[in-house]
Amino acid sequence: MKSTIKRTLLLLGIHVLIIFGHSYLLANGETREACIKGEPLYDIVHDWAAHGIWPFSAFQSIDHASIILILTITFIVVLFFHPQRQLLFRRFLILHSTMSVIRAIFIWVTTLPSPTALCYDRYIDSSEVLGRSIALTFGAIGIPYEWYEIGIPGMTCCDSIISGHTAMLLVLSLLLTAAIKNSGVRIGIWALAILGMLGLITVEWHYTIDVFAAALIGILFYKWYTLKATVKAGWLIKYLEGDLRTESENGVKSYSLKNLIKTTNNEE
Repeated sequence: MKSTIKRTLLLLGIHVLIIFGHSYLLANGETREACIKGEPLYDIVHDWAAHGIWPFSAFQSIDHASIILILTITFIVVLFFHPQRQLLFRRFLILHSTMSVIRAIFIWVTTLPSPTALCYDRYIDSSEVLGRSIALTFGAIGIPYEWYEIGIPGMTCCDSIISGHTAMLLVLSLLLTAAIKNSGVRIGIWALAILGMLGLITVEWHYTIDVFAAALIGILFYKWYTLKATVKAGWLIKYLEGDLRTESENGVKSYSLKNLIKTTNNEE
């Protein structure tokens, strides 16, 4: 039990460091000329939405932030009741950290202008990168800016591909549907996630490719990771999984909501 808690805390610390590294590369990219002067690229879905073509014109009204909040609260509740709560939480950290690393590399390698004109001609000096990185990291963790007032918070630019919000929607949905057996609940979770992703394809947030690329990469990595953990786990995955004792026990067990609430024994 103590060893799995240590592994979970270690992963949590690594996750925070990865978020900071991701924020640093993002802030660094905002100082580039291509970001400051780059005009938005053409996106056919944005064009269709601008011309009032349904359903693309309705994407703007979807509140993706509220959907992420609903799924996050649901995930926290499931963590509270699920016997494998530590394994579920570690898998969240692993999946989200991996997506953040991929996103950070893409942002650093190629600077794409943001779809919103609000980013055009917005100047961030290179001397402000570190402070902005700290502000973005604390913001991602959920710490109010008034508590620390370091750096420049607020909207990020030129961080389109891949979509970080899509990554969060995907990670939460994959883990929730792995932990919950009810078909209706699973369908509802994926319906919310897909709506949230569609709500991101707007001129204020993302190009279409940002969302689809994030979804594809996230699903492929999740499938690879869970297959390795189940069939042929190496030493690193065995260490990360931590509480698995035999190959037949690999993976997260799914429960119906009724049984999940009744289950009180911790299997970790």
